[in-house]
Amino acid sequence: MSDFDKKLNEQLAQLPDSIEPSKDLWVGIEHSLLRTQQNNLEKDIKDNQVLKSRWSLSHVAKTQPLWAMAAAVAFVAVIGWFGVKPEQAQPDLVNLAEVLASQHEQQKQALLVSYQEVKPVTNDWQAQLKELDDAAEAIKMALKNDPNNKALLQMLQQVYQQQLSLIETVYNPKWRVV
Repeated sequence: MSDFDKKLNEQLAQLPDSIEPSKDLWVGIEHSLLRTQQNNLEKDIKDNQVLKSRWSLSHVAKTQPLWAMAAAVAFVAVIGWFGVKPEQAQPDLVNLAEVLASQHEQQKQALLVSYQEVKPVTNDWQAQLKELDDAAEAIKMALKNDPNNKALLQMLQQVYQQQLSLIETVYNPKWRVV
């Protein structure tokens, strides 16, 4: 062993086994973690409130009263239609999906006709509408395999509502001054 190695080993032996920080760092780490968690929670609450306000019935009724009334009439008609057939213990949701699809198509066509003279604010909205149509078809196929799945029916209604909202937004955005 060389003289250098001996001196190095001696100096290494004199070093302490661990080095303590000059102040307690855990307080700062804990504070940072709590602040991050609080910020994430506040963001989640805010996002949830935004989603609730966007999709609440009162919001729809305020911004689109005719569509809210049409949806209410369609809902009452469907409930009444199933109430007339007492021999059916549980309604076949596939037939309900077909009825909803038919009503939605009529509403969509009426909306498009009402905006026939208006220029859309974007050009790629039809691709988005096609994607929503594809999603609705996938949900209808799933309903054929599981006809009593109410969650799928709700998803189908949401897709239909998104299509109508898309058309409304493309032709009559809130920020457009008339």
